Amino acid sequence: MTAEAEAPLLVEDDGHLRILRLNRPEAKNALNGALITGISRELRAAAEDDSVRAVVITGNGTAFCAGLDLAAAADVSTAPASEGTGRSEGSGYAAADNMAMLARVTCTKPIIAAVNGAAVGIGVSLATAADIRIASPAARFHPGYARVGTSPDGGGTWTVTQAVGYERALRFFLESRMVNAGEALAIGLVSEVVDSPEELMDRAVAYGQRLCSLPPIAVRQTKQLVGRSVAVADLAQHLDDEVHAALAALSSADGRRAIEAYLTGQPATYTGT
Repeated sequence: MTAEAEAPLLVEDDGHLRILRLNRPEAKNALNGALITGISRELRAAAEDDSVRAVVITGNGTAFCAGLDLAAAADVSTAPASEGTGRSEGSGYAAADNMAMLARVTCTKPIIAAVNGAAVGIGVSLATAADIRIASPAARFHPGYARVGTSPDGGGTWTVTQAVGYERALRFFLESRMVNAGEALAIGLVSEVVDSPEELMDRAVAYGQRLCSLPPIAVRQTKQLVGRSVAVADLAQHLDDEVHAALAALSSADGRRAIEAYLTGQPATYTGT
């Protein structure tokens, strides 16, 4: 196996279109420190490279992104502060959180998520951080958070709510169930579902090339202005609040009960502590 094939993130250019492929198929593309750092680095690079006019992000294998790799969570805390918001140092989640900031604010080129399979937890946040989402019929979305006793992170409370509205976002997060591609399209979590899994990348690349054919200044300014119209007043603070809330819930007695219930399949009684 080549070093490139082993890289957690594969990067290729198709003309002015940059394609990012999450490349941990054995872990269903769960985010570890190396993958988070790679995504953050490449979003910055795309933002700064005038030859890049649009970005496609997808996953290799059967999953888009299965969330945070809890087994490798210690690696996330080693990601340099420059890869995060700079406001959650030591939280271990700052870099993952800031992918929403990088995708929506720092990178003024449109980003297309080609959702090829399951997106869970922060994988949903990564997909919805993209400006446009095109899904395979095999795509599935699960928030994951409530079932392990915590609240969303990675910008999901911002981007999912933008996509589907307040009530549907609240139901999505709290019902904590799998949403298939058809339902995701119906509620606005994605804007398009292709007819077959094999068509996904052809469609995503074709759409990306269409965006690349437009005047770059017009595209960048349009993304900036539309984004500004729906922006959170202090996005960095909002992302920071997400992180601290998620960590506080995970470290609570109820958080421990929820994780035990999830792992054992046994019901738990919660006390609010």
